[in-house]
Amino acid sequence: MAIIKAGSIASTIDNNYFVEIFNIGPAELSAGQVVLANTPTTPEKTLVTPSNGPDQKYNTDFIVTGNIVDWNGRGIETALSVGDTLIITYVI
Repeated sequence: MAIIKAGSIASTIDNNYFVEIFNIGPAELSAGQVVLANTPTTPEKTLVTPSNGPDQKYNTDFIVTGNIVDWNGRGIETALSVGDTLIITYVI
């Protein structure tokens, strides 16, 4: 069952992994972050895949603090534009 929330689509793919799809708008691009529906239990295992590129590296391209995926000052920041999609997979 998919859960639809503002700016994203979220779905549980098994008992431990959760996937959210974010369409990057001006607010997300300006803030340099998105808010997840859940808090990852193992942040360093979070996968971030932009629609226009390969998987991003934790701590190089993005970080996770609580339920926030942040890319301010990190590698993915200059690669994202309004309208891009981020697929975020994480352990819950």
